[in-house]
Amino acid sequence: MTCLPELSEQSVLDNIKKRFRDGFIYTYTGTILVAVNPYKSLDIFGHATISKYENQERQKNAPHIFALSDAAISSIRTEKKNQSVIISGESGSGKSESTKYILSYLTAVTSHHSNVSWIHQQILEANTVLESFGALLYSAIIKEKSLKYSNVGNCQNFSGCTEIPGVDSRSKFEGLKFSLTVLNISLEQTDCILRILSGILWLGNVSFKAQGGNESVTIEEKQAIRNIAALLGVDEANLSKVLCFKKLVVRTETTMVPLKPVQATDNRDSIAKNLYSNLFRVLLELINATLQAGPDNEAQNSIGVLDIFGFEDFAVNSFEQFCINFTNEKLQNFFNQFIFKLEQEEYEKEGISWEKISYEDNQPCIDLIEAKATGILAQLDEEVKLPKGSEESWMIKLDKTHDKNKYFSKPKLKTNAFSIKHYAGEVLYTIDGFLEKNKDALQDELYDLISSSTYPFIASLIIPKEADIFGGSSSGTPGSGTPRNEPVLSKGSPANSMHALNQTPFINSNVPSPKMVPKTMTKMTAGGAFKNQLNSLVATLGTTSTHYVRCIKPNSTMEAFAFDEPKVLSQLRYSGMMETIKIRKAGYPARVPYEKFNTDNRFLLPAEAKLLADPKEKAERIAKICDLPTGSWQTGKSKIFMKAEILVEIQKRTAEVQKASVLTIQKYIRGHQARVKYQDLRKNAIVIQKSTRGWSARKRCRQLKEEKAKALQAEEERKERELRELRALEAAEMERQATERMMAELRAAQVRLQEAQLKQQEEERKRQEEASEAEKAEQQARMEKEAAMIATIDSLIQKVDDNEGRKSRAAEPEGRKSRTATTQDDALSPEPLPLGKRPSADNKLDEIFSFIKDFNSHDELAALAQNLTTEINELYEKKKVLLSNENLADVAPRASTLSQVSSEYRESTAKSQTNSITPQHRVSVPVINTNQVMADFSEGRMDPFAEDLSLQSYGELHFAFGD
Repeated sequence: MTCLPELSEQSVLDNIKKRFRDGFIYTYTGTILVAVNPYKSLDIFGHATISKYENQERQKNAPHIFALSDAAISSIRTEKKNQSVIISGESGSGKSESTKYILSYLTAVTSHHSNVSWIHQQILEANTVLESFGALLYSAIIKEKSLKYSNVGNCQNFSGCTEIPGVDSRSKFEGLKFSLTVLNISLEQTDCILRILSGILWLGNVSFKAQGGNESVTIEEKQAIRNIAALLGVDEANLSKVLCFKKLVVRTETTMVPLKPVQATDNRDSIAKNLYSNLFRVLLELINATLQAGPDNEAQNSIGVLDIFGFEDFAVNSFEQFCINFTNEKLQNFFNQFIFKLEQEEYEKEGISWEKISYEDNQPCIDLIEAKATGILAQLDEEVKLPKGSEESWMIKLDKTHDKNKYFSKPKLKTNAFSIKHYAGEVLYTIDGFLEKNKDALQDELYDLISSSTYPFIASLIIPKEADIFGGSSSGTPGSGTPRNEPVLSKGSPANSMHALNQTPFINSNVPSPKMVPKTMTKMTAGGAFKNQLNSLVATLGTTSTHYVRCIKPNSTMEAFAFDEPKVLSQLRYSGMMETIKIRKAGYPARVPYEKFNTDNRFLLPAEAKLLADPKEKAERIAKICDLPTGSWQTGKSKIFMKAEILVEIQKRTAEVQKASVLTIQKYIRGHQARVKYQDLRKNAIVIQKSTRGWSARKRCRQLKEEKAKALQAEEERKERELRELRALEAAEMERQATERMMAELRAAQVRLQEAQLKQQEEERKRQEEASEAEKAEQQARMEKEAAMIATIDSLIQKVDDNEGRKSRAAEPEGRKSRTATTQDDALSPEPLPLGKRPSADNKLDEIFSFIKDFNSHDELAALAQNLTTEINELYEKKKVLLSNENLADVAPRASTLSQVSSEYRESTAKSQTNSITPQHRVSVPVINTNQVMADFSEGRMDPFAEDLSLQSYGELHFAFGD
């Protein structure tokens, strides 16, 4: 905007509006970046955009917060000085988002050089934690110290709602817990942190009931007290006592004085503030401990990012709004000194001719607030010391002291309020509660109560108020505890050399532990502590090179890309942007001492100019050599003053000359190195070539000899192979001839064999015919023998039948006749012959066994033996009948049966004679020793009719078996 042809409020507003409507939310005002909140996520913050702005000149790309971040890194490299980025604006203008993007860029472009991606992640998560605790809940506490809470279910919310449209509270909460884990905050510590937050919220549910004519109070709802006590791990009765009473110490006597309703409410507010303030302090200590650089990696320079609360003006403004607006007033004064006051004073001191620009200096407003004796804070501290001090008496003193101060006024219709004319506008403050909140009275009972917690983290949370954490006086003047030029925050990441200055009121990250605090220090009021910390912050910023980001809130409804011109214009006015644009356009923001300017740009001087003794003349020669436009630079008494873009141009020229010189040096050095290397390589190559060529020649000679030997060997092998092939052909021919002879002999042998086989078959056939004829003759002889045997058996049977007939006749009943017949028969019958001389029956048996002996057919013999055995058994049965003298009537049927058996035997024999038995059906049967059998029978050793030995059994015992 410094390049606009016409500088006016409307031209500046139109330029911002046009760029905003086109989607460009960033605009430069010199080195100041103006950022308008689009209330919409834009795809301009990814890794591709980071690469686009990394190590690039600002003029090459469109305005962006990444360009400002890169400028801070470049300034560290060139100036070797700490850098700071101050982000200011109203609440809702996008300050926290700007802080997040700056940290994201700084960690992204430095982590890949130092391989500290984990540090990168920790810094981003630290910003998430600080944003969650510092910008949300803590903001609610200090904005609504009247604690007009709204009950929502069983919990309490400071702003009166439990959710924000379009925001996923659950995912945000999970993200917060993840951030705490990344920052090495243990689960036990996280649990205690959430317990403290829940306890603070439950304090909003504590209400008091007046008693004794509003001289004392009791707690109406005991459930809230029980919940708080359980969350913090403290005694319920002691917690109730701390909320309803205060301890009054007069000399050696201690009295518990009941609190009035208003005092009890303020006391409850003070407890909530102290709990949260100490919680935020501990969080900062834990984060700084995680990001602390090690002794070997201590950062030489750092980049601080300051995100503060915006200017606030509500319907009812109390002590909290007073402190916040004082902070913005102080930082605006720092901005004015940086941009206007110091710059113009330096122009006059150096004798630079330029048109002086008038601006609204807010130093009188700062003095109104922080003057040592008459300032509002100093008089408030004095009123706190008085035993009977009150807001009314303090208001009277302010009115008397600042009645004629144009920045201070008192409404005529209100006795409990005063107004201050800030740089951003006039704000009316209500004095109710100023004294109690400024006392920030931490009762000893509260300290003892929290210290008795069963949770170690909560027990060590609160530092006793006897410790003056800044080492200053009660009047709020800076003490000796923290030097004015000492940074408040500790160093950050060792890799990327940065730390976040996310400062908020009442918070100090360098607070010593309770054991380190001397007991003799005086108590510090809230206003005095706030002022000291703010002065320390400003002193820290004064030691850095500052970069500004002015965040603009385009509308009050948070509508995407909606532009409310009156609202934007008011922000441009009270932020001093118009004066900034004018002074940036008319002034010379870049000023460099001659010694440094000449040293940095000595490469631009010709050889004769380097001998000049006057540094101013050298600087002028450099400016003329660069052919700078007229009016873009001036020389002062000790410095050269330039426009910002001119200094960049000179640095660019110097970099080009340095680059050319470096390239020339590199060219000669590399040429020399290349020549030396070439000579060494050439010499080594010659040695290698000599050895290699000799080795190659020898190898080639050996190869030729080997090839010749192989050729001779191949020729010999060829001749031998041809000889073997010839011999193989001869052998094959001989084998063929032998095979033919063999085949001829084989055919002849086959013919002879066939003839022999035919002859043999013919002989076999003849033998079979002869055998068949012999077998038939033998069978005929056997049949004749069988017929003779049958006749013999028939004769034996006939004899038996005759014998039975005689016995039956002898048994007739006629006595006399029987006796006569018997006598006649006895007389007629011959004497029995001896056993060896019996008639021809024995001879018949001999013939039978001789007949059996001559049998060759085993099958026929088996059948004949079976039949013979059957007949003999029948004879044996008949003998038993005869011997037992049975009735002759019974004998007749048996005789008929024996005759029937004999006839059946003859029929079976005839059938066996007709059926020719082939040799194939013959089986092995026992061969009978007939001579032995006949000898035993003739000598009386065998009785064929004996009961214990039948002829069959005798044969089985004595007949020999053979083939």
